[in-house]
Amino acid sequence: MPSERHTEADRDEQASPGTERSRLRRLGPAVRHNLRGFRAALDCRGLNRERVCRIAAERVSELPATTRTELQATARAAGVPYRDLLAFTLFDESVSPDGCTVAAATGAATAGGGTVFFKQSDKDGAASFEGQGYHRHRQVNVVRTERPTGRNHVVGVTAAGSTALKMGMNDRGVAVGSNFAATAAFDADEADLDARMAVSRGEYLRQGLLHGDTAVEVAQHVAARLLESPMASPGIIEVADADRVVVLEGAQTSLAGEWTDDGVVVRANAFGLLDDRSPLVSELASSRRRADRAETLLAAADGAVAVGTMRDLSVDHANGPGDDSICRHETDDYTDAASLSAAVFDIDGERPAASDCYLALGTPCHAWRSDEGDGWLRLSPTATADDVPERFLTGEAWLDYYSTAANDGPVD
Repeated sequence: MPSERHTEADRDEQASPGTERSRLRRLGPAVRHNLRGFRAALDCRGLNRERVCRIAAERVSELPATTRTELQATARAAGVPYRDLLAFTLFDESVSPDGCTVAAATGAATAGGGTVFFKQSDKDGAASFEGQGYHRHRQVNVVRTERPTGRNHVVGVTAAGSTALKMGMNDRGVAVGSNFAATAAFDADEADLDARMAVSRGEYLRQGLLHGDTAVEVAQHVAARLLESPMASPGIIEVADADRVVVLEGAQTSLAGEWTDDGVVVRANAFGLLDDRSPLVSELASSRRRADRAETLLAAADGAVAVGTMRDLSVDHANGPGDDSICRHETDDYTDAASLSAAVFDIDGERPAASDCYLALGTPCHAWRSDEGDGWLRLSPTATADDVPERFLTGEAWLDYYSTAANDGPVD
């Protein structure tokens, strides 16, 4: 059962109001950049912006009051309409699903007998992502910390302006990630997306981390939400603590799960449990090659998987560099998928709050090869915004380390 400290209190204690407003203003350029991309993606898919915003207003009750308050404050600071930012937070995955590669090793597969969790966050580019300082056709990623009274503390990575997590960890030692699962059925229905908008996986992950103290509790929290409202797009959710890794796969009216307490789990953008779902052929080759490569590297390190193993995985260019490599790069033009951030969570079962969160912003093969605090950093899951260099909170680190070029230098 959840611990007694999980109360209904929802006041955020991580910063004074003045400090938080100042941070949000500095985040403003990245928020406006991401929102321009979201609007353009709606237009590109023929989705009516007014209707999407109305659907978001109808679904707003699915977000806690604190989240709505934060989005309102962010919208004011960035000078953007709240309803647009709300729609972006809720429906970005419906409009532009994330690619991604996730791997986790637990038990005897690791050097320390605990769990090491890895997530590479990928996304397609868009012509709308341009302008002074934002010419890279990509969505800006930032580090996010959350310390609400009476809930778990959370550290992770989001798109600037959104509260939905791409990956993260709480101070109870639970890490999460997710992937889009490319299916032909979803692709064929794209024209009707505005009729079946759903809350993003990232928001479900965030709520699970805030409420759950173990991988099982977080997975149960997420599964309950999925039974009420399916994922915004077919996808996979991975949840891990020091004892096990849980995988949930969902598509419309289907939900499947499995867990392991000893071994390796790898997912790219294809289902492993709901494998009767017809995959989208254009994505299947890349997904299989990335998953096969991850499994090969982790098998070679069996019994000794550690943070360094996962960082090597993150910068790997086998089958590329390009769409088929784990560190993905555009090969033809900016609409290709590319890796935008990465995380490795080293989970300490004895002292969960002392677990390590390694977060890299920008193209992983560049970010991981920079100095600590420049393109990547190590944080405790109890970290506050004051513990994070400002460049990681505002998107500057991402802007410095996103690159279309591959970097094959050594990783320290």
